[in-house]
Amino acid sequence: MKTFSDKLKTLPHKRVIAGALAAVVVLGAALVLWPGRNEAGEAAAAGEMDQAVVVCGDWAMDNTTLNYYYWSEYFYLVGSAGENLPEGLDPAQPLDQQQYDEDRTWQDYLLDQTMITIRDTMSMVFAAETAGFTMGDTYAASMETVVEGLAADAESRGYDDVTAYLQASYGSEATEESFRAYLADTYLAAAYTDELYNRPQFTEEEIAEYCALHEADYARLDENGGETQLQNAYILLCKPAAHTDEAWDEAETSARTLYATWQAESGTESDFATLADSHSATPGLRQDLAPSDCSGELGDWLFDPERAPGDTAVLRSDEGWNVVYALAPSENTVWQKQAQQDLRKETYETEARTIREQYEFLVNYDAITLVTPQALTTSDG
Repeated sequence: MKTFSDKLKTLPHKRVIAGALAAVVVLGAALVLWPGRNEAGEAAAAGEMDQAVVVCGDWAMDNTTLNYYYWSEYFYLVGSAGENLPEGLDPAQPLDQQQYDEDRTWQDYLLDQTMITIRDTMSMVFAAETAGFTMGDTYAASMETVVEGLAADAESRGYDDVTAYLQASYGSEATEESFRAYLADTYLAAAYTDELYNRPQFTEEEIAEYCALHEADYARLDENGGETQLQNAYILLCKPAAHTDEAWDEAETSARTLYATWQAESGTESDFATLADSHSATPGLRQDLAPSDCSGELGDWLFDPERAPGDTAVLRSDEGWNVVYALAPSENTVWQKQAQQDLRKETYETEARTIREQYEFLVNYDAITLVTPQALTTSDG
C-alpha cells in the first residue's frame, strides 16, 4: 500500500462534487455500450474485481467500485468536451498508450483524477455520517432517476437487466447493489457539500471585514459597476420546451397570455406574486440580482436607471420568456454580493480542507484492474 494523501495535497479539490454528479448522468446515458475488458483487452480474471485497492481506516474500496469512479471521470471528460476533445486524446485508442504529458499517460492522469474524486467524495461521506446528516428527497429522487435511466438503457441495448448491463462493462463482480452504493456515496457527498457551502450566515460586519482585507480587488470591481445596486423582482419564467423557433414562440405566447390575464383580473402585486409562484419554471421571487445574473432584455430592463417599483414587462432572456414585476432595489451593491460569495467560498474551502485532512487514503496500485469498454480498444477480439 502507498500513501496517496501526500500527493493529493498538491492536487485540486473538486468543489461541490458537481463534476461527479454530471459524470454519473453521462455514465448512465453513454457508458455501457461494449463488453468489459481489462488493459490487455481480456476479461478480468475471477477475484480481481473484489480486491481492496483503496483503504481508509476500516473502510475499503474494491476494483468494481474503483471502475465506477474511473469511467465516470473519463466519460465526464469526453461528454463535456463534445467535439473539442483535449489535444492528444483519441477515444479509439487504449488510454495507457497515449501520453497526457511527459511523465503520464492519459490513463495515469485519469487515475489521478479518480483518486482526487474518491478522496473528496469519501471524506464528505465520512463527515456526513459522523454528523448524522442524510441526503434530502431531492437528491434521493435524482439518484433514482439515474438508476431508472440505466434500466431503460439496458433494455434498449438488449441486456436482460441492469446487472448484466454493468457486468458487460465492469466485469463479472459488478452488481446493481454495488452501483447503487457508489451512487449513494456520490449523492450523499454532494448533498453534504452543498449543506456546508450554504450553511454560513454572515453578518454585515463580517462581510465588511472581509471586504477590507481585499480592498484593492473590490476597488477594481467598483470601476466596473461594483456600486450598482442589486435588484429585486417577481419573475415568471416560461421556458421553451425545446430549442426550436416554434417552442420559443409557444413560450412567448404563454408569457403574454399570463401577463394579460393578470392585468385583466387585478394587476396587483400580491396576485402577481401568487401567479409567479404557481407558474414560473424557477422561484418567483428573485432577490439581490446582479447584472451578471440577468441575460438578454431582462438585464437591460431591470437595471435601467429609470426603473421604478411596480413596473412590469414581458422580456426575453437566454432561459426563456419572462413576465417581470419590479420591486424596490436591494440596499446591497454588486461588490457586496461578490464579497459575500467570495467569503462563502473561502469559508467552505477551509472547512472542506479540515475535513479532508482527517483522513488518510492508502492505495494498492499493483492490485488495480481497470476494465476498459471495448470501444476504447482497436480490436473487437
